[in-house]
Amino acid sequence: MKKTYLLTAVLILFIINQGLGQYESVFGQESTEWNYLSLACDAGPTSTLTVSRDTLVEDIEYKIIVKEGNSEINDLGLLRESEDRSKVWFRDFDGSDEILIMDLDLTLADKFLIGEEEYAIDSIYVDAFNRKVIEIDLILNWCGPEFTFVFTEGVGPNLGFDYIATPDFSFFMSILSCHTKDGITENFLDQFIDECVPTLLSSKNTNIKELEIYPNPSVGHLIIDLPVISTGSLYVKELTGKVVLEIKIEYSDEVNFQLNDYQSGMYLVEVVSESGERYVERVVFY
Repeated sequence: MKKTYLLTAVLILFIINQGLGQYESVFGQESTEWNYLSLACDAGPTSTLTVSRDTLVEDIEYKIIVKEGNSEINDLGLLRESEDRSKVWFRDFDGSDEILIMDLDLTLADKFLIGEEEYAIDSIYVDAFNRKVIEIDLILNWCGPEFTFVFTEGVGPNLGFDYIATPDFSFFMSILSCHTKDGITENFLDQFIDECVPTLLSSKNTNIKELEIYPNPSVGHLIIDLPVISTGSLYVKELTGKVVLEIKIEYSDEVNFQLNDYQSGMYLVEVVSESGERYVERVVFY
């Protein structure tokens, strides 16, 4: 299915990326998890991939990815991204060469290689969170529902990381259902799954709670309702983790502030109370 190529939006994203020098990372600072559903007709939720730890292979830094499924937990493989975060590679533990599984630098004139087949780029656009999305001309079928193969900035491909490494990948594909970074979960199959329940095998953030922020998206003014009267600190962070605003909270259940002086895009708002409770939510500022 073709989509209108949003040239203006992509140009805006290009300018933003040139200013930041990089895309949003697929990895969180403290925890990252991908949940998948099998595309087999008789299967339900099948696997969870989690960033376990860092390692060096041939002087290249990778993330070790752990896979949980069928009551088993095993090391799946190695994952890394380029310095500008535009590309992601997957590598098995058997010493084979790494395989490119996402490339955000592709244009409409390019093709993407999967196994021995080349697939055209169907469309390029920017989503509601100001993330670059590339759709590949490959339709995935799940017992009726069809899904387009996509790369999403800050998330990764919507197929399992080992899909290219599978000899006959069309029979073993799984579709991304949920993605969780640093306690923030996004549901990509909300038409089939009511709620994402992250496992976070290696997470240090299982006590993270959500914030109520409005309006979101916002043109600048934000109101944050705190669940309880709190004393602590509020941080507004870029997706790279850089803190752009810090506000002290003293016995308050609501915080008002402006983001007018900051660049448009997606930010993380984090509240840390004196007792150590953490509340995190994404906000889009236009």
